Amino acid sequence: MARVSNTLFIIVNFITLILGLAAVIYSVFIRLHGGTTCQKILQEPLLVIGVFASVVSYLGLMGPCCRVNAAMMAYLVFVAVLILGIIAFTIFGLLVTKASAANNVQWGGFREHRIKNYSGWLRRQVLNYRHWAEIGGCLADFHICNGYRFNAADSWKPSSHFSRLQSGCCKPPFYCGYKYKNGTFWEMPRSGPAEPDLDCRRWSNNPRRMCYHCNSCIRGMVHYIRLQWLALAVTNISVLILVVVIANIAFSMVRVSNFIVGVVNALSLVLGLAATVAGLYFLIHGGSTQCQQSLTEPLLITGALVFLFSIMGLVGACCKNNFVMFVYLTVMLILLVGIIGFTVFVFLVTNKGVGKVVSDKGFKQYRTGDYAHWLERHFVNEKKWDRIRSCLVESHICKSLGNKNEPDFFKMSLTSLQSGCCKPPSECGFQFKNATFWEVEGSGPPSNNTDCQTWGNNGDKLCYDCNSCKTGFLANIRNQWKHLLFFNICLFIVLILVYSIGCCAMKSNRRDSRKYRGMP
Repeated sequence: MARVSNTLFIIVNFITLILGLAAVIYSVFIRLHGGTTCQKILQEPLLVIGVFASVVSYLGLMGPCCRVNAAMMAYLVFVAVLILGIIAFTIFGLLVTKASAANNVQWGGFREHRIKNYSGWLRRQVLNYRHWAEIGGCLADFHICNGYRFNAADSWKPSSHFSRLQSGCCKPPFYCGYKYKNGTFWEMPRSGPAEPDLDCRRWSNNPRRMCYHCNSCIRGMVHYIRLQWLALAVTNISVLILVVVIANIAFSMVRVSNFIVGVVNALSLVLGLAATVAGLYFLIHGGSTQCQQSLTEPLLITGALVFLFSIMGLVGACCKNNFVMFVYLTVMLILLVGIIGFTVFVFLVTNKGVGKVVSDKGFKQYRTGDYAHWLERHFVNEKKWDRIRSCLVESHICKSLGNKNEPDFFKMSLTSLQSGCCKPPSECGFQFKNATFWEVEGSGPPSNNTDCQTWGNNGDKLCYDCNSCKTGFLANIRNQWKHLLFFNICLFIVLILVYSIGCCAMKSNRRDSRKYRGMP
């Protein structure tokens, strides 16, 4: 007899599969037979949600019913992504829907709204012409203005209060001075609207038009979306609790160690594929810039290695193949040793180098002698500098300095790259004209520094070939590699944990590769 948790799990996934298939079928029906504007809007979301729900629930059924461990792990990966998605969407919804209250019309039974009261993202999405054309058609299809009538004795006080959406879409704005006839019919004054507002001109007594294209309707819709999203946040929390409960039931059906190894390698597999695809794209299309071309080989090699490494981890964990798991753990051990060696090496080559502060200036200047010889030999040699120089030009690192005047420029805290590449060395004695244009005074520079002759006011030249630019680049590498030290330490800790869990998974596989926890 199956456990209660297994039975409940199967029932939930069976219901989800039915709902997912129903959503897919309905979406296909709309595509083939057409429908209202609202139905057409829902077609693609329904199809995507339906396919996702069908695939995930099918995996959830395959796991316990057919005892396929790999299916259960794939199911849990999808559920983990869903949980993260629900959390992110809920937070995002709360952030974009916070707004101040609408202005209350003092003597009316409704409120009118200002679009500026709402978040910029929400305004941009609703104000988008294509989106609003669909929303306006949807409002007409739903007949939101039908059934609302005014009290004839007092035309401005509705017998039942307007919703915010109806206030904006089902009547002209009060300042237009239109005369009330009935709930959806208003007469324009003979002299025209009282205010030269576009909404006064857009009003129509046609039930399919009304004020659906007025700014007041757009504002009402934004407020309506805000209220619905706040309600959706509560729904999301309820769904999240349900999904977490289902995930816990599913989690009890697989070995914890195998599951964690499977999830980690599924994520790294996606990253490896993304890097490989990017590398192939640059290789086939040549890359639009020299920087992209220089990234082709590293992306391809890194992506391919991560992909193969992740495949081994997935096969070892999901298929309980101990030989593959042993190879996977051996490669990971080599990787751990490599990270330790690389971290020590980075520390040694970046522990030297300080810029010299220029008196009364907001920046430092750098010399090549300040850095480890290895860095100088491998990054400022002639062959590699051509590529680096091209990347610096393409990144427009000096453009942000272009509008500064002389006092502001010398007070700026320039980065090492900007200090070395975007201006001539201070000892050259050049006269400042603007941030990227300097003039030689008198017969020439007072210094014998070759960088003084190398400087050019052309935006593609500047001081990109100067020794000061090369040393600024070395200073930047030094700073970036110091951040890399911290990243390597974090990566090392994560890999140690995964390695330890992988060892546990291999021991579990050895005990009984066919055993499936939680099954009868």
